[in-house]
Amino acid sequence: MLKLKEIRENRGLTQEQVGKILDVTRSQVSRYETGQRMLNQQQIIDLVKALNTTADYFLGLAEHDKEQ
Repeated sequence: MLKLKEIRENRGLTQEQVGKILDVTRSQVSRYETGQRMLNQQQIIDLVKALNTTADYFLGLAEHDKEQ
């Protein structure tokens, strides 16, 4: 499962702010966080860059975030 919510909260961002990064609504970000909807490849790339993390951590493939 994606670590979007965890990373977003660690960065002190709201769902609205993440929505602006992705050009989607707050409710859409909520659906991504709960797994009801899937991010596309470009959205993942955009988020990894904007949140200053690695794709491996974001996708749950690594245990440690870039910022830790």
